[in-house]
Amino acid sequence: MYIVGIDIAKKSHQAAIMKPDGTLVGRSFRFTNTKQGFEFLMDKLSAVDSSLENFEFGMEATGHYWLNLYTWLADKHAIVHVINPLQSDALRNLYIRKTKTDSVDAKIIAQVIRIGQYSETKLADDRMLMMRDLCRQRFFLVDMVANLKRKIIVMMDRIFPEYQGFFSDTFGKSSTAILKHCTTPEEITLFGEDNLAQLLQVASNGKFGLKKAQELISLARN
Repeated sequence: MYIVGIDIAKKSHQAAIMKPDGTLVGRSFRFTNTKQGFEFLMDKLSAVDSSLENFEFGMEATGHYWLNLYTWLADKHAIVHVINPLQSDALRNLYIRKTKTDSVDAKIIAQVIRIGQYSETKLADDRMLMMRDLCRQRFFLVDMVANLKRKIIVMMDRIFPEYQGFFSDTFGKSSTAILKHCTTPEEITLFGEDNLAQLLQVASNGKFGLKKAQELISLARN
């Protein structure tokens, strides 16, 4: 069984093919993190052995860059071991080098798999990965909305401080309807009572009307 150690990176990966006795098959090689790069990897392996069943793959869970290659190999029913980078650090420290060398790292990962002193990283299925990404995206959007609201409040405090508290919710339907048309006190007074009353009546489903419009214009004038 051949062992393929793969050092994961963002745009390209480095691979080393190792025999069961620890000797390397040729030199390590680089391939891109694309479909064409993955096919190039397969061509390299085919030159060694025509059956994918005779290869075991090892890679570190580095960020999210390993996921594409992992899923591509998994779809081909290849044997893939995903390990925590900390597990290969002990062996990596035996190599005295001043800078990181991708070719050496690929060999180290292959050695870790060959020796068998590692534990598999627990991987979520596709549905769980999608749920995780959706949750992260939701948290990002919630934070972004909160930051935008804070910026709007700061600006309103500078140009129209009386506006704060006029509505129970500054970002409710009635308030946002006004702010879409009028962003300064001057614009509110120029908009006119009738237009403002009609806008409020539609946005509030009839809750507000002319009286609320007059109160707001009075605040804007002061």
